[in-house]
Amino acid sequence: MSERQNDPTHNRPEGPHTVESPALTADLGQFAEQIRTENAWQKSDRNAITVFKGEKITVVLGALRANATLTSPSATENTTTLQLLEGAFSYRVGEKTGTAKKGQLLVFETRQHFSISATEECLYLLTMAG
Repeated sequence: MSERQNDPTHNRPEGPHTVESPALTADLGQFAEQIRTENAWQKSDRNAITVFKGEKITVVLGALRANATLTSPSATENTTTLQLLEGAFSYRVGEKTGTAKKGQLLVFETRQHFSISATEECLYLLTMAG
């Protein structure tokens, strides 16, 4: 695996960051601060940044404002985890519902639709494997 960087966008014109590498260290605190200072967060109820994107795994750090909802566009293709780093959310995975709070991890298998609704501002780490 070689090192790969994302391309700058109009939302993040300051330059690329490494998203794929044989060994990647990511400062989640710095990414959290970045997504909370960007225009997307100021103008919307959510923002996220891809921390790592490889052939078999993608890791995304996201933030939702209270009452914002994130819904998968389709059933997941692979095992997915949602680790709640700050705040709280309610969730639905397939027919299962529940709530999660800071420090909890939600894991679900393939072919599942999911949605989360922030019950307070939250920061989460989404990992899609496979």
